[in-house]
Amino acid sequence: MPATLELLRDLSGSLRVLFVTPGDTAEELRAACSEHGRLDANALWTHEAPLRTSARYPWLALLSPEGRVLLEGSALETLAEVRRIVEGAA
Repeated sequence: MPATLELLRDLSGSLRVLFVTPGDTAEELRAACSEHGRLDANALWTHEAPLRTSARYPWLALLSPEGRVLLEGSALETLAEVRRIVEGAA
């Protein structure tokens, strides 16, 4: 997750990422994001599971400025694909 946030940081909001961590409560998620400096303008966080319920978490969806899903997958396994999309958007 930190590497994905770093990739998106320089894009001035042209892409956003939604991280899904349903194992956490809202309070735990808020505390973890705050503690690790992950409250970022390009990232949305939820403890609900709006994406695949059978997913390996943490899960992410990379969103276009219009809110269209460009990529959906495991936050731990999609970094190369996120990098490819981000470099194309820069």
